[in-house]
Amino acid sequence: MLDRINPPEISIPNAIHLHTPQSFKLKNGTPVYNICEGTQEVVKIELIFAYASLFS
Repeated sequence: MLDRINPPEISIPNAIHLHTPQSFKLKNGTPVYNICEGTQEVVKIELIFAYASLFS
């Protein structure tokens, strides 16, 4: 059973190995990079953009 009272310890990985992404562009020219591998460990990557400053 999961222990939902105590969170797991935070650890920093020694290395993250990513496969070469497939790249393509959307109709509006936005580049997209896709890594589609079914056996890799899960990694969460957050991208934060300053969207409002693009139109200032």
